[in-house]
Amino acid sequence: MIECRNVCFDATDFEGEKFPLLRDVSFTIGEGEKIVLFGINGSGKSTLLKLLNGLEYPKSGEILYGGALMDKRFLKANKGTFRRENVLQMQDPNSMLFNTSVYEEIAFGPRSFGFDDVDERVRHFAELFGVTKLLERAPYRLSGGEKQRVLLASLLAVEPKFLMMDEPTAHLDPPTTGWLVELLQEMKITTLLCTHNLSLGRELGTRALVLGPDHTLHYDGPVEALFERLEILDEARLLHRHRHTHEGKEHTHAHLHDWA
Repeated sequence: MIECRNVCFDATDFEGEKFPLLRDVSFTIGEGEKIVLFGINGSGKSTLLKLLNGLEYPKSGEILYGGALMDKRFLKANKGTFRRENVLQMQDPNSMLFNTSVYEEIAFGPRSFGFDDVDERVRHFAELFGVTKLLERAPYRLSGGEKQRVLLASLLAVEPKFLMMDEPTAHLDPPTTGWLVELLQEMKITTLLCTHNLSLGRELGTRALVLGPDHTLHYDGPVEALFERLEILDEARLLHRHRHTHEGKEHTHAHLHDWA
């Protein structure tokens, strides 16, 4: 479905200095896979999602979508199809909700892509995501969990093939997080979800990618097998370290904690 080949990307700070965000990243995502992207803040997770969504372009290397090189020419020629098939939920729902009501928010995508059953889709996805009673409300008046539901309904109303989510549980309470985990497990759609929450990651996918603080890919394999490779998690700074005192001697251990 989508492939990265030796992708590199640099960012520029306010003083004009360039610094790396991705270095020589390669992997392939097949149709129907559920993948979790782990990495600490600043490792390049969000940047990688933007590259895969065509919002940024690699400094070097290639990204292929459906076997075609995903460059500016491709995105211009396939803009409508690509934007319907490949969707990204950014970390802050407020950055993506801009319509006057929940109804209009969910209807925006189907209308933009020329679906002829807009009202039916709005009603269906509003019911599926439990926001029917909110259809006349303004999105900015909703709680964090309600906004997340509305945003997902809006994205999925166009029936995408590839869903990416950046820290999808960052604004959710425990019950809503549980609801989201169950929903994602049941959905028959290719997903790439990025998080630094290891305990949640085990519930969100079957394959893991790990970006290290050096902006390279440290692991690509089964999620469960990753948790047997503590040296990889330690290199990626995904383990928790704190001091212990035993029999009067102080030392430091790396621990795998299930953070809430």
